[in-house]
Amino acid sequence: MSAFNFGNSRFGSDIAAGLHELNMIGLHDDIGGTVDQGFSYSLFIIDQPFSTEVEENGFEIDIPAGNYILSYDGQGFIDVEIFETPESARETFDAYVAEQEDLAELEDCCSPRLGVEDA
Repeated sequence: MSAFNFGNSRFGSDIAAGLHELNMIGLHDDIGGTVDQGFSYSLFIIDQPFSTEVEENGFEIDIPAGNYILSYDGQGFIDVEIFETPESARETFDAYVAEQEDLAELEDCCSPRLGVEDA
């Protein structure tokens, strides 16, 4: 049985559930993360396969060696993208970081400032 197959699950796959557990306890090759607009991303470059237990339901999940970006959306859904090479994962992750920085700059520039009077 799948670890994420419990009705209203927030995980897009078993690997997403396993990487989420690693993200929560910090036992991973996380190169960085970005959070903005309700989304966050973590980059994982995993050299050796391993198993982890998902706390929500006690299932053990095997995580193969691979290159992953774990994503959290503003609704609490967790999914994973899988890449052929560490370089392609890093390139995509860097693009997400740049996109989030651009959105943050746009918000700083163009958002109304509540409670601030014009001089």
